[in-house]
Parts: sequence; structure tokens; C-alpha cells
Amino acid sequence: MDTEDNVKLKNLLPNASFELDFGQAKHDWVKYNPGEGAADNWTDMFTPLTAPLAKNKQVPQAWPTIEAAADAPDGVRAAVIPSAPGKPGHLTSPVMAVKGGHGYTLSVYARGDDAAAAARLHMCVWHQPLNWDVPPDAQSDPIAVTNQWQRYEMTFVVPTWLHTAVVDLMAVADGDAKLWVDAVQLEHAPQATTFETRLATEAHITADTPFSGMLHLHGEPLDLKLNVYQHRPADDNGDLEVRIETLEGRDMLTTQVAAPASPGRHTIALSIDFPWVGDFRAKVFSAAGERIDVATYGYMFTVHPVMQAGFGWEELGPVGDDFQGILYSRDGEVHELPAERYRLPTCQIGEGTWNFTITNDHRIYMPAAVENPGVHNDLLCTRDGGRTWDTQQVTRPIAAVLRDGSFLSYTAPEPPHWPPPIQDGRLCLTRSEDDGQTWQPLGGPGPMYEDANPGRLTELRDGSLIWPIGYRKPGIHHATYTFRSNDGGVTWSNPSPVCPTGEPSVIELASGRLLAVVRNNQISKPGHVPAFFEDEHEDRWRLWHMQYGRADSLESLHKNVMLADSDDGGASWTNVRKGCHGLGEMHGSAVELPDGRIVLMHVHRVPWLHSGERARVSRDGGNAWDRETYYLSTVPTYPEYSTNCVLPPELADGEPGMILTVLGDRPQSVHVDRP
Repeated sequence: MDTEDNVKLKNLLPNASFELDFGQAKHDWVKYNPGEGAADNWTDMFTPLTAPLAKNKQVPQAWPTIEAAADAPDGVRAAVIPSAPGKPGHLTSPVMAVKGGHGYTLSVYARGDDAAAAARLHMCVWHQPLNWDVPPDAQSDPIAVTNQWQRYEMTFVVPTWLHTAVVDLMAVADGDAKLWVDAVQLEHAPQATTFETRLATEAHITADTPFSGMLHLHGEPLDLKLNVYQHRPADDNGDLEVRIETLEGRDMLTTQVAAPASPGRHTIALSIDFPWVGDFRAKVFSAAGERIDVATYGYMFTVHPVMQAGFGWEELGPVGDDFQGILYSRDGEVHELPAERYRLPTCQIGEGTWNFTITNDHRIYMPAAVENPGVHNDLLCTRDGGRTWDTQQVTRPIAAVLRDGSFLSYTAPEPPHWPPPIQDGRLCLTRSEDDGQTWQPLGGPGPMYEDANPGRLTELRDGSLIWPIGYRKPGIHHATYTFRSNDGGVTWSNPSPVCPTGEPSVIELASGRLLAVVRNNQISKPGHVPAFFEDEHEDRWRLWHMQYGRADSLESLHKNVMLADSDDGGASWTNVRKGCHGLGEMHGSAVELPDGRIVLMHVHRVPWLHSGERARVSRDGGNAWDRETYYLSTVPTYPEYSTNCVLPPELADGEPGMILTVLGDRPQSVHVDRP
């Protein structure tokens, strides 16, 4: 809402009597809870003015709540601000537009919970980003509240060059205390007037389902709760309207809902046939077309597709029941493609650590840990393109397989194998030519650092080796560098920077160009907060953080996949660009089809329930992408990375371009205990 529209309202604050919720309900019954939710009006830590609190680790440990209050000055609920000695409590409002140079009055009803541990109220207003180590832009004297409701007010003037504001109601006490507040009003007036809610009718959408208030599954109704608070007779009569759109603003669905006829809070259950997948938002409008929901950015939610394909924490059904296909979506509509699925032998499959190499005698290897998860001292081997697999033991984890069948390793010979040993500033690469039983030392790339995260070592067509490795140099952002060896791994080139962060892989295209795929997860600094609110970024990171409920942390602006090109064998890298845009879309790898198309595979983890491995297709080397998103798996636990290759026709029933993908999930990472 712009400033001119805002000044037409008497009370600028939405949900000012707290009859509607702060946001989605939180559930504590599962680790890595998908879509845990977060506040979307009051107590929202993801606004341009409150986000620095999360970045500077100033978010309160005890959060305000909304509780029933039969004696509330307005309605039947009030907000409760907890505080403790040395730990003030804070209740922050959404960001509001104000007019610079104008006077405003802030008023609030407040009472204490216990006169013996009375809290003191500080009425604060911020126009600058919040930092509780410095004074606010306007504040009242400390107010000693009693255990009876009483109204307090403060008048202030906005500096001429500022146009936004956040109300911060701070509770301070000498002991553990609770401060109750209700009927908060910010108005363009010289003194407080009779309290009114911002609009006659306000609304808030929630979906407090067991798994998530922000995650829905394709094939199920979109079950929502439309919570409406009618403070006074509405200015217009008629139905309310719920509009659902993509995050990019494309209209998907509109539904009419009968408006409540009586004052007070009402909850209307909605069950909507919603056949699309993707990320969306729902907004609520009055019959006159006025936006009335108290959530600044609407109800944001995700719809995931679901396929039953042999994953899960419960006992699996028969193999014959596994879905023999993959899904894909175009503009949110879901379609199927045929695909063969095979369950690998019972074992702990390792994360995808390399692009599959097809040896000269058509063997393909996959690391596994049959008895000791995380220590991949066993290999799975297929000789028929992935339809059947055998297990063989090796004496140390394998980092790469060469076309002649040799194995490479950079880990210590005895457990623990991680982190990889560094000698004289270099990784220690070894080679085995007898199926991983004995090892001969080679050279190693350097200089290397203790937190080095080696990526997928690739053998080029001329026999050279390219090794992308992510690490942090002292004083320099985490980045990926490539090293090249022209003598089988004995000597290595100096490092060449590729792009930010790590978990990289490199493939060689038919043209000879190298294509790097890198997980991009840079941790931002406090001064980077404005970038979060650029149009390109805001919705994506907000949805990610809200679905994890991480109001106490603001770390990743990007958590996606980056691509880069090299036309000189890895000596230099150019054309660094995004391979995908959403946070939680990470750790990718790519293959090139015989017709030159690039297929990018990456894991999608947020929210994790029925996330999994996804793919996109490019016809120009990874610069532009087709409209389709391909879903290779959806898992009810926590998805792992994938390992991929294009099979030669002799391993693919004579057909060119068949892709072999091995992927899995991490049931041990979720600790599911569902109600």
C-alpha cells in the first residue's frame, strides 16, 4: 500500500486487536518440519526493517503469543509479551507507509499479568532498520502498567525524509513477567481517538494441517481456513473473494466466499479443487475489491506432486506397485512420462559424489555403505545399464572411476575417512588398479585448506583430469576452484576460480566446452540485507524461510545451482549464471544428450515432504530453459543427491539418449513421529 492510500485509513495497523493469528501454526513433532511456518503480520522478522534483527542475532528467544482474554478492550483475544530480567520482550508490527514530516499518535491498551512482577511498557517507533542496541526513532517514557486495562498514547513527528514505520511495543521487568496489550492504534492525529480496526472486516488465511500450514500435496483438496474478524458493519455488502496467483503474479483461481453477517471472529473452512503444482499466494478481497487480508504478502504456499516410487520410512509395498514413470509440469499442470524404476540392493547408498563413468567394458559403479552409513567402503556395480546391481568391497571410499576401470580416492586409508587428509598443503590422491584392494600414491592439488570439499573428478576425452574443489581461503568467500592434471593425477595446475560456494561437478560437452554445476549457498552479512528485498529475490527467500520457520536466522539469499563455462580446458571460467532460482534447489549435475540438449538435475528440499530430484532441459548450453519441470522422485523423508549419466545405445536397448539416474532419500535424517 502506498502512502496516499495509507493516510485514508484511521488506524494504519492491521490485526490491531489480535483477533486473527500472527501466522501459521508451528508443530514440534518432527525434525526438519516441512513448512513449519512463520509470522506474516505482527512479529514478522522478514520485513525490510526487522530483518536486521535476525541477521544480527537479536531475535527474542521468547515470542509474543495471542491468548483468549474475556476482558479484552476489543474482541476476545489479546497479545501477550513475555519478558525476563535482562531480556526485554518485543512485539513488532508490520511495516506501514507514513508521510514524512507529519505527526502521528500511537495508542495501546495494556495491563500486567501479576502486580508483583509488573512489566514496564515502552512504546517505540522505528523508521530505520531495527537494532535493539541503539535507541528507536521515537519512544515513550517507561510506563508502569497495572493489572487493569488502561490506554496509553504517544505523539511523534516523522522525519521529512522517511516514509515507513514499525511499531515496537517493548516490555521490561525485574522478574519473569507478561505484558498484555490490545487495541493498538497508529493514526495521523494529534491525540488518540476511539479505537477502530484498520478495516471494518479483516481476514487471514491459515492451513494448520499436521504436516504443514504452507505445504499442500497434488491430488488432494486445497484445504484452507479463512479467518475473518468483523469489527463493525462493513461499508459494502457482498461476498468475499479469495484469489490465488503464482509468485510471478499469474492468476490461477478465484473463489467467492459468503461474508459473515455478524460482528466478531469467524472461521470458514475452504476445500478447493486446485490441480496445479508450484509456489503460489492467496489474497483476500472485499466485495468492493479492497484487499483485506492482514498478511502483507498473502498466504504463500507450495503444492508438491506425489509419486509412490519405493521411498519412505515405513515398510515398502511390493516392487510391482512402484510408479514406472516420472512427472513433469508445464505452467503448473502435471503430466506423466514413462520411465523404468528399479530398487537397488538393501544398503545405505552414498550421496551422489560423481557423474557416473561408463568404463570401457560397460561397467558403472555407485558407492554404498552396507553396514556403516556415511562410510562408503563398498561399491555397487551394474553391467546392464542399471537394471541389476552387485556389491563388491573396497578398502577405502572411492572418489572417481576412470574409463579403464581404475579407482581414485582422496580419503584416509583407515576410518574416520573424513575430513580428507592434507599433506604439505595438498590433498592426497591415490589410485587402485585391482578393484580397490591396493593403492598407489599419486600427487594432489594445492594449496588446499582444512575445510576443502572435493567435488566430482572428471576424466576428459583426452585423458586429462579436471577436479573442482570448494573451499574457503582465509579472508575470502567460499568458492569453487578447478585443478587440472595432464599426467593421470601426479601433478596439478594452479587453482582457477569458477563461482561461489561448493559441491561442484564438471562435464565435457561434445564441443569441448566444460560446463560446471555448483551448489551456491553463500552466507550473507548484515550489510547485505537490502538485497533480500529486491524484486528478483524477495518472494523466493521469504517462502523458504517461512516454510522452515527460521525467524532467528537470516543466512541464505541464494541456495540454488550456478552454472559456468570454460572454453580453455578449465584454465578460466565465464558466463556464471543461475541454473535454478528457488532456495533449497541445490547440488546439481548435468548431462548432454546426443542432440546437444543439456539436462540439469538438482535436489529440491524445501519443504522436504515430497521434495526430491528435479530436472530441467536447455537447448542452448544452459542459458535458457524449457518451460517444463521434471520430477524424477518425490520422497516422504529427506531427499538425497542424484548420480547420472547418458547410457550408450548398447546399454539402453539400442536407444540413444537414455539417462540413468540413481537417487535416494534419508529417512534417518527426519526422525518422523507423526500424530
